[in-house]
Amino acid sequence: MEQRAAILRVIRLAQSISRGGILVDGITGLAIEAIGSSSLQAMLPQLDATFCREACRVLEELLAKREPPETVLATERAWSARRFGLVDSVGGLLGGQANERRFTQFIEKAHETAARTQRLMLRLAARAYELEVKQSPARVAVLVPKYLKAAPLDFETGKEIQDIPSPVK
Repeated sequence: MEQRAAILRVIRLAQSISRGGILVDGITGLAIEAIGSSSLQAMLPQLDATFCREACRVLEELLAKREPPETVLATERAWSARRFGLVDSVGGLLGGQANERRFTQFIEKAHETAARTQRLMLRLAARAYELEVKQSPARVAVLVPKYLKAAPLDFETGKEIQDIPSPVK
């Protein structure tokens, strides 16, 4: 019982680490969030409805407050310019493509991690629904507002997610 609450704290910690930080903080936060999310995902079949509801609330709150990866990169650029000055400017000219490739990879990883956490949130809501209603939810809309405040938006399309993600095998 305490283990599952600790996992939620790990996911909160992950987002706190990267908020307002530079690239290394963002990367560390993503790695910790992935560990927490995969641990919670593995526990999903054993979770009760009450915990699933609480976990949904926490994840929904964290996803809403999530700092965009572009903000982390803007902080990184500002910090690097302050810290290294002219060396940063020259290094940016010489290694600009490598930096941009690294920044693009970070943005992609951040979006993948957020989408994974979002799918976990939907699976938790579906699990709570199944335990309480004794049937699987047909669509995400069935979970609103009892299990989720709102149907989450797809990170790629910006549209409401309609389908419940299939369980992870």
